[in-house]
Amino acid sequence: MNSALSRSTSMLSAGAIALTLALPLPLSAQEAEAKIRPARLIEIAEIDPLTHINLPAVIEPAKEATLTLQVGGVLTELPVIEGQPVAEGDLIAQVDRTVLLNNVAQAQTQFENAELEFTRAESLLPQQAIAQSTYDQRKVQRDIAELSLQAAQKQLDDATLSAPFSGVISSLNVSQFQTVSPQTAVATLQSNDTFEAIAHLPARALQNPDQIDVQRTEIILDIAPLNPITAVFKSIDPQADPASQTFEVRFSFDAPSDFLVLPGMTGEVQADLLYTGNAASNFNVQVPLAAVQSAAGQTFVWIVDTDTMTVSRRDITVAEAIGASLPVVEGLEAGDTIVGAGASYLHEGQQIRRYED
Repeated sequence: MNSALSRSTSMLSAGAIALTLALPLPLSAQEAEAKIRPARLIEIAEIDPLTHINLPAVIEPAKEATLTLQVGGVLTELPVIEGQPVAEGDLIAQVDRTVLLNNVAQAQTQFENAELEFTRAESLLPQQAIAQSTYDQRKVQRDIAELSLQAAQKQLDDATLSAPFSGVISSLNVSQFQTVSPQTAVATLQSNDTFEAIAHLPARALQNPDQIDVQRTEIILDIAPLNPITAVFKSIDPQADPASQTFEVRFSFDAPSDFLVLPGMTGEVQADLLYTGNAASNFNVQVPLAAVQSAAGQTFVWIVDTDTMTVSRRDITVAEAIGASLPVVEGLEAGDTIVGAGASYLHEGQQIRRYED
């Protein structure tokens, strides 16, 4: 009997050991801690609909003109060279005016004679000493002679090309004593006291250019990164470029006195854009790109219960924008706490801990 009892006890002990081995061992404190993922948390706060942008820019002159001669002839005067500064009204080029001066002199003589004949006829008409038809003929002849004189004078004036504004001769296309045709482009004149920075704002940043109010603006040129230039918003193209899907934006600024600015220089436009109207409603809440997840075509974030430190999914609607954050149109409000980094490794109900730098 003792032998049977001993065998039963041995079998019971072996079964207990086997059962113990089959059950999962309790997690150590370190292992339990390891299951709680660290995550960077963000508390959603209301923000002003003010966005700071940095856009690549190219510098262009505020004014540029292709200077052309309206009449042809031999270029007898060409007192400018490329790169030369000129003032408004300065002589740029002039063709030989010998024939044109003669034409003006002849037209002047013809007009004076016609004017004299018309004046005589005008004095005789009240006395009926001249026929009405003769008077009318003298008047027409006087008017034609006057028009001919004006045309000859215009031809003479067009033989001289002057600077329409102060600037610098950026290119010269002719040489002195060259014979040129009418409408020949002689030179290109660019302003050198005022410039424009041309940037391109992505179309996704706005639906209507009228919904943007440009605030503080600075131009940072690559050649002078430590010398920001204050600029003023000038214009935005109301139509997006169909190829690049960008709006051309222009900012004007005066040439600085401490370094030289030339067309073609590159830099960056730094500006604060205040969204107004319907666009402003898209900027009540913004979240970093890393916080936004996507599954089956739906964007969402992980909402954190700060009491239990567990996460739950919440679908959101975002608007496209430029920068490192996205405006949330629907799904979040001020005061919500979300996972800002590490969101891609989480699942519903998972417990997390705040990641500290």
